[in-house]
Amino acid sequence: MDTSVYFWPGYVSTSVMSLSDSSPLEKSPWLTFMDGTPLNNSLINALTATPASSLAEIEKLYYIALNGSEVERPAAAKILCGASLSRG
Repeated sequence: MDTSVYFWPGYVSTSVMSLSDSSPLEKSPWLTFMDGTPLNNSLINALTATPASSLAEIEKLYYIALNGSEVERPAAAKILCGASLSRG
């Protein structure tokens, strides 16, 4: 069985998480976004810095970049551009 996936940067297997890491996990900024939270500065920065985990997240952001309000469109475009530039 190929286990190389466990060594991808940013991937953390639950089996290697120690019990000392018992602090509550923060809600993913993408989950917050998918739940309908409006794009504000802190969410925009978090989304730009955090890779999306599904195509649905990118599709929703793309839809907002095309069809959102005058405030939402540039914010969504910034997230899409920032994510693509930082992920190469």
